[in-house]
Amino acid sequence: MRCSTTWRGRADGDMSGATVPAVLSPFVTLYKWASAQAMRPLPALLIIGANLVGTIWGVIGWYGGQLAVTPVWLWPFVPKSPGSAFIFIPAFVLILLGRSWPLLNLFAAFALFKYGLWTVIFWFLYWVKVGGQVDVMGVAMTATHWGMVLQGLFLLAYIRPRPWQALALGVWFLFLDWLDYGVGIYPGLPDPALVPVMAWESVVSTILLAVLMFALAWRNPFAVGRGKA
Repeated sequence: MRCSTTWRGRADGDMSGATVPAVLSPFVTLYKWASAQAMRPLPALLIIGANLVGTIWGVIGWYGGQLAVTPVWLWPFVPKSPGSAFIFIPAFVLILLGRSWPLLNLFAAFALFKYGLWTVIFWFLYWVKVGGQVDVMGVAMTATHWGMVLQGLFLLAYIRPRPWQALALGVWFLFLDWLDYGVGIYPGLPDPALVPVMAWESVVSTILLAVLMFALAWRNPFAVGRGKA
């Protein structure tokens, strides 16, 4: 693949024709600029490499002990944050190659938002509400999961959700919530007292994200992606 100033993914479309409320105009301008920078060869390779490292470390370093005591059939449902980071990789690569797959982008964006924000909210509550110690691990996880949220934002430009897809994703992620807090495969937390709070956060975030995707089915001012549905 020959490198150029930007990757082919820039040719997927143009946001200039989208009607954007005036209050959102500065955000959209920043969004477009940041997205363009992310798709340059060096930043794109760094993003892919970071997600690969995060996936491997997350599965082995953070979830390894939990997987060892979890039935094998449940393993695919346990490391959700590393899994979300991994799913972003093929979605991102397809965009770079000009072969964006909106349905994959939609699934990845939903997961990145959900589990990125879940982790950020947990550490915030742990530090502020519980008075937990601020350590390197917590700060690093907060920073990397904010990165997941930003990757979800990036994918918003390349999704074309249909109402039934938003509904299906809501049902699927509610099922995952049930596995987490009904079956009990939620990740280990430094303070178990926060489990009920995070269970509610997880369910509410699933519902709100499904509503967001449903709304974007009617109007997505950031949409630029073209590709198979």
